[in-house]
Amino acid sequence: MRYLLRGMLTLIAFLMCLPTLAQTRYSIIKLAIPAGYESASVQGINNRGQVVGSATRADLTPYYHETTHAILWDPIQGIKDLGTLGGSNSKAASINNLGQVTGQSETNLVAPTGQVITHAFLWDPLLGMQDVTPPSGYLFGFGFGINDLGQIAGQAIRILGPNASVAVRWDSPTSARNLGTLGTGDSSSYALGINNLGHVVGQSGISVRNSFGYFPYHAFLWDSVHGMRDLGSLAPAAGNYSEAKAVNDLDQVVGWTETPEDGPQAFLWTEDAGMQNLGVLPIPGGGGSSAVAINNATQVVGGSIIRGGLGRAFLWDRAHGMVDLNFLIPGGNGFVMLGALGINAQGQIIAAGNDNNDPITNGPPNSVFLLTPNPPALTFAVDKTAQVRVSRSGFRGNYASFTLFQTLTLKNVGSTPIQGPISVVLDGLDPATLVANRSAATNYIAPLYSQYINANLGPGNRLAPGASVNVRPQFLPYGDLFYSTRILAGPGAR
Repeated sequence: MRYLLRGMLTLIAFLMCLPTLAQTRYSIIKLAIPAGYESASVQGINNRGQVVGSATRADLTPYYHETTHAILWDPIQGIKDLGTLGGSNSKAASINNLGQVTGQSETNLVAPTGQVITHAFLWDPLLGMQDVTPPSGYLFGFGFGINDLGQIAGQAIRILGPNASVAVRWDSPTSARNLGTLGTGDSSSYALGINNLGHVVGQSGISVRNSFGYFPYHAFLWDSVHGMRDLGSLAPAAGNYSEAKAVNDLDQVVGWTETPEDGPQAFLWTEDAGMQNLGVLPIPGGGGSSAVAINNATQVVGGSIIRGGLGRAFLWDRAHGMVDLNFLIPGGNGFVMLGALGINAQGQIIAAGNDNNDPITNGPPNSVFLLTPNPPALTFAVDKTAQVRVSRSGFRGNYASFTLFQTLTLKNVGSTPIQGPISVVLDGLDPATLVANRSAATNYIAPLYSQYINANLGPGNRLAPGASVNVRPQFLPYGDLFYSTRILAGPGAR
């Protein structure tokens, strides 16, 4: 009876966490498998919605084997095979906002042991695929992350000698920096992510044995000032393992850590709070999770294990906690998101999943998807131009800041009050002229080259009949200061 009650409580908690239909937040498309290939996987997405990964096909000559190539999905130009460095196989791992891609590719070189040598690569839209040279003493290289400066985070491996695997940051295809390890002696490390500050995350062996007598591996954050920092683990008395997967420009790190609970669980690490357990999806019979990517809005994506050992993709943020992505997409299409692998600044998510209705009976992922947030239902501000008379002063200059000021007096000439906020839209400005104190708005939809500034209405947030308020735009002029004005009032998009 006790176990039945516990199961019922778990199920009730799970049902209470399900979003309602009104909370469907994403449109979804299934990414096409490139022609000539049989399957695909995705690994990275940039702020332009470009996605990278790989595609695989079966080849029968001279014997049966599989061939895998790095692939770029572009929303405008379609699918592009990025080729190889001369060998048979390649995989793409990450793409920056300039469209540069990193990953790994087989070369036409062979190691003394007979292995085909694999190098990291940098693919550029203009220069194509370039070989990224491993650091001195290492034969193999792998690129896993790339930032907007073109710096690559990855791994270098050698066959003989200590530190067989080391985390590397490449500042150019021929400039590799060995980031070292957390442990002393013959320890290993690898890097998986890099932000636009050049800070790198990954995993490294440490020098302190765990309770089983092993030297475990910990998540790390590396920068040029502090070197490699141990981010620890949430299970110091158990296996004591953790791994950092990604880092954003705020130095917020995500990955997985062993915990006192069953299985590894996703974590978020911040400078202020340290390592925080993000938990698991409240699905009966499940356990274990891993965070894979994070954007600068602290939205985290990854996968959480459910019954049967399969996963469900999740989205985590501070407001809602961990939410199953399958309840944030339209139902009835047969798509099941098993794991989320990347998220960009716009909130677009790439995921692996199944094109069917039952992830339990249909096995591992067989499809890749792109999820795009649905725009919120917009309300629009009301045009009150006819009710407001705008008087302009002359221009006054501030020579120290190279700016010009003008006072606009807004008078309500109507018989009814105008509810704020009140915005003065400046239409027709020269494209190079900037209103330095313009009002910020993420849902700004005014005509091209229009900018606006909000009036300070004070208590009550409204302009009574006959009342006036001044607005003082500050111009950084790079052309003629000719413009017309419109008055928008009330809540909603401008």
